[in-house]
Amino acid sequence: MRHLEQLMLTVGLVDKVTRPIQGINQQIQQTGELGRQSMDRMVGGAAGLAASSVALYQALMPAIEMDRVLGEVKSLGVVQEDLDQLSQTATEFSIEFGKSATEFVGAAYDIKSAMGDLSGEELAGITKSSAVLAAATKADTATITAYMGTMYGTFKKQADAMGKDNFAAMVAGQTAQAVESFKTTGAEMSAAFTSIGAAGTAAGASMAEQMAVLGTLQATMSGSEAGTKYKSFLNGIAGAQDKLNMSFVDGNGNALGMVEILQKLKDQFGDTLTVAESDALKKAFGSDEAVALIKQMLPDIDGLANSINNVGRQTGMDKATQMAGAMTDQWERLGAVWFALRAGAGASVLPTINELVGSLVDGMAVLVKWTQLFPNLTEIVTWAAIGFAALTAVAASWTLIMGIGGSIMAFYGGAMSGLIGLMKLLRLGFVLTKTAQLAWMAIQAVAAAGTFLLTGAFSALGVAMAFVFSPFFLIIAALALLAVGAVWLARNWDSLKASIMESEAFTTLMGLLDAAQLKWQSFMDMLGNLSPFDLLGSALDWLIEKINLIPGININMGSSAPTVPRATQEVTRSYSGAPIEQSNLARALSPGQDSINQRLAASRTPDTVKAPSPPLMPQMARVASQNSGKTVQFGDVHIKAEQGMDPQALAEWEELQHGF
Repeated sequence: MRHLEQLMLTVGLVDKVTRPIQGINQQIQQTGELGRQSMDRMVGGAAGLAASSVALYQALMPAIEMDRVLGEVKSLGVVQEDLDQLSQTATEFSIEFGKSATEFVGAAYDIKSAMGDLSGEELAGITKSSAVLAAATKADTATITAYMGTMYGTFKKQADAMGKDNFAAMVAGQTAQAVESFKTTGAEMSAAFTSIGAAGTAAGASMAEQMAVLGTLQATMSGSEAGTKYKSFLNGIAGAQDKLNMSFVDGNGNALGMVEILQKLKDQFGDTLTVAESDALKKAFGSDEAVALIKQMLPDIDGLANSINNVGRQTGMDKATQMAGAMTDQWERLGAVWFALRAGAGASVLPTINELVGSLVDGMAVLVKWTQLFPNLTEIVTWAAIGFAALTAVAASWTLIMGIGGSIMAFYGGAMSGLIGLMKLLRLGFVLTKTAQLAWMAIQAVAAAGTFLLTGAFSALGVAMAFVFSPFFLIIAALALLAVGAVWLARNWDSLKASIMESEAFTTLMGLLDAAQLKWQSFMDMLGNLSPFDLLGSALDWLIEKINLIPGININMGSSAPTVPRATQEVTRSYSGAPIEQSNLARALSPGQDSINQRLAASRTPDTVKAPSPPLMPQMARVASQNSGKTVQFGDVHIKAEQGMDPQALAEWEELQHGF
């Protein structure tokens, strides 16, 4: 019952606390979501409005730029009709050569300022000549426009006589030819003519001659320096005539051309000048600059004449157009035509848009005036705008906080996942490291065991080889072989002896011996009495004799090995007081031989009877004690006593039966 009450209390707490908290969380989440959606709408709307405004502005920008530069030209008193012609010429030029139409119209402002009153056709023509020359000589339009104004000021009479637009075309053509012939630029030619000013025209030099001279000088100097030297020469012609006693004017009093003057100097001084001649010319012309010009021109007067003729042939702007066309970039043309399309499309609606924008500006100007007339109202409206902006900022802040919180949680989760992954990697690394350590330890253990086994094997092999090749091993091996031979002979002696005696070869040998009538004991008796222990004893004696030959070894068998009496040793015993002949112990105890009594009876004679020998059993006991208690077995012993046994023989027999 008590547990049930606790359960009900827990359920009640869940109902009263957890559910309201969940509701609050849901409200917070809904509020945050609503704020986020509102901010998204606001930002989207503002971004859309801004994007639309920017897109409209960018679409109208070419038309706006053209309208701006045309307005500048218009400020100089150019009527709308001339502006339209200028705009059309600028568009055609930009499409043909890939240059800026707005720069073209901007150059018209400088042309108009430099040349004064111009018709719409002249303004467009001179501006085009300047723009084409700028493209042909790799100069900017503003520089060439200033150059065109300078040339007009220098050759004003000629320009007015032939028409300003035609003069501009000729200037463009001749300048382009000079640039091509003398490897100079339009900017350098402009600097050269700016430096010389009207000195050449005042001396009666033509425009072609001046361009040729200035171009030739620019082979070794800048345009401005060339203009300075040429001006010094022209200014010194009048004084040089008197000092050099030479005439540099024609019959009308006009100065001769540059080629004629240089030819006279060449006739007087030659192609090159000495130091004295240079000093004389300096005194005559009054400056080093003039002398420098003469020195450079004297060696190639004919070349200067050809250059003047080539430049003078250019009466229009064909050369400039050719050079400009050769340097035209088709991608620049593509950009220019795209600009022209937008400018043309925008120009058709720009007046209307300009009126709308003007109305908007006028209305905003009224608002500006109201801010001055109604400051209190302005303050209220401003605070309202600020409050709205503040609410927007709060909503945005809440959304930002939620986003930051979510980002933090996501980052925390990712960080924890990364940390867990890192810990797993570290654990894997530790496991691999431990495994590698264990494997290395196992390898070391195997290596150590292998080393130990190899060392032990080599050590054992060394010991074995040392033992095998040592004299003691040979001794032990010989003794072991002798023991094995003894065991085999003891077990197989009877059968081996019987096989020998029954063989055909042995029978033949016996016949030969009988034929020889040998007197000593017959070979049959000798073989019958032969014991394997005799053979082994003899072999052991021979082996010990040979071993004693080794330095440091001296084996004495007197007290360490049992002795076996020889087969020919006679042992006398008395049976019932009668002397008898006794064979050695080995022959007497050899299995399969004749009985002792038979051999004794056959050999008993009075002459052979000797004193009794010491008892046999004590001798055998002494041999056994000398043999360190080892048992000596002699096989079965058969004793046949025809006349009985005395007490001593009987006692010995009992001891033999019990193995003493």
